[in-house]
Amino acid sequence: MVDISSDGAKVEARTPLKPGQTLNLVHPEDPSSTLRCFVVWTGDVATDGDGRAGLEFLDPPDCNLEN
Repeated sequence: MVDISSDGAKVEARTPLKPGQTLNLVHPEDPSSTLRCFVVWTGDVATDGDGRAGLEFLDPPDCNLEN
């Protein structure tokens, strides 16, 4: 996790992600707590964003996650 807000998150991933893909973010301390996400953008090898992706929460959490 690089950054998180009430609408989504920026993550670094070892597995390649593609825009349009959906996935679940799992809370490391509570595996039963997941956030369903939509991949909005991904980094490009030609940029320093390689391995990063922007996620939009499909069901935003009720609590404030901004750091």
